[in-house]
Amino acid sequence: MAHNGVLASKRKASLVEVLLSHPHGRTTTELAEATGLTASTVRFHLNALESAALVVREVLEPVGRGRPELRFHARMPAPQNGFAFLAEILTEAVAFPTGTSPAQRAETAGNRWIRNRQDHQWPQAAKPAAGELAHAAEELFAELGFAPHLEDDGALPGTPVRVRLAQCPFAELAKSTPQVVCSAHLGILRGFIAEAGEQDDDYFATMVPWESPAGCLATIGPRQASLAIQSGGATPTRKTLH
Repeated sequence: MAHNGVLASKRKASLVEVLLSHPHGRTTTELAEATGLTASTVRFHLNALESAALVVREVLEPVGRGRPELRFHARMPAPQNGFAFLAEILTEAVAFPTGTSPAQRAETAGNRWIRNRQDHQWPQAAKPAAGELAHAAEELFAELGFAPHLEDDGALPGTPVRVRLAQCPFAELAKSTPQVVCSAHLGILRGFIAEAGEQDDDYFATMVPWESPAGCLATIGPRQASLAIQSGGATPTRKTLH
């Protein structure tokens, strides 16, 4: 994943900013206090930053029993190609075809791609609340270049969340072959939220390509709320990816 894409995430950028202002590093607890994030959310974003070589960890001397504490330091490497991820997904879809249609193969490849990435794995026993999941999904797509924003934040328990994807980095390709490109993006989203749950089907996701002139619309939420979704707010002329 591109380093500049990772820093498109506001939360990850804020963590790096804090670390850059503290040359001696900061612990997870200190970062949580400085940013107002929960410790589990900080750890999640640190995993991504560490995988992108934007931060490095230092293992502190243990104090008493238990695991030694970690301190993190900022590190700014050279930039990388920001669009390699789509090539990786489509290559996997061709090399390891799973599914009976191009859409199914693309979704499976996108799902497998995100779930194989260590930088987007939620900590064990850290199933997030709906609001945390919504913000994390927003930041994931920010890293990938989609300029997303939440249309609602899932603050009410059991309610779905809509994330507007205002800028597709592959717009021309997606418009000509949405069954492949958009299905790959849906697979990424579904693989990402599946990693956050205790069971693969704890959450659901749909996506409406070009739902409005404002962009595509992704809807995610707890599985029990799926029956309340009405095609993610899609108009009758637009197809929802399920």
